[in-house]
Amino acid sequence: MNEHEFEKTLIEVRKAYRLIYLYQRRVLDLINFIGSKLALNFHSGWSKFSNPAKINTRAKLTYWSWDWLMLYFYEFHFGIVRDEIKFSIILQSDSGFFESDSKDKLDISKFLSSEKSSTKLYFVLGKGVWGCPIESFLKEHFKSEETEFRKEISNDKIWLAKSYNLTGFLNEKSTIKIINDFLKYSEINGVKMNEEKNEVQQQI
Repeated sequence: MNEHEFEKTLIEVRKAYRLIYLYQRRVLDLINFIGSKLALNFHSGWSKFSNPAKINTRAKLTYWSWDWLMLYFYEFHFGIVRDEIKFSIILQSDSGFFESDSKDKLDISKFLSSEKSSTKLYFVLGKGVWGCPIESFLKEHFKSEETEFRKEISNDKIWLAKSYNLTGFLNEKSTIKIINDFLKYSEINGVKMNEEKNEVQQQI
């Protein structure tokens, strides 16, 4: 690579960072909107693909590049909804690793192509259970074409999850439709998030 080629690459990098900024701002606003419609407050979050880079002296240059890209695969946790029922939304910016046969997160050449991969949100409910096992969901179930996951640990302990393509959250109307779809799915499976009602309305 010569200097001219390197500069062209850096132009693309600058464009990519600005695009990622806009993408992440849109996602954060979407997560906040969903939480507000469910009358839930964001509680905490975790990177689910790698260990996030730390600050000050805890930051290491030997960390993976993924460690500096937290929202590549991230859990937004809303805490306890009621009666030991907890709710999270998982952002999967790129399904390429999980939909490939690769076990090496650092070899992106082995990921499923960007064109064939997808970007998704996973709505996850846990009743009487802790720690979101999203990676096992993905490897066991969501690698197929199915969008729903139900795993009963015992009579009163259950995991429910449902995936939605991010393109479905195009506007307020389509987002509320998806929220209500998940509320209906959870109620059918015996985990009602709200005792009073299980549907949100669009503002007129």
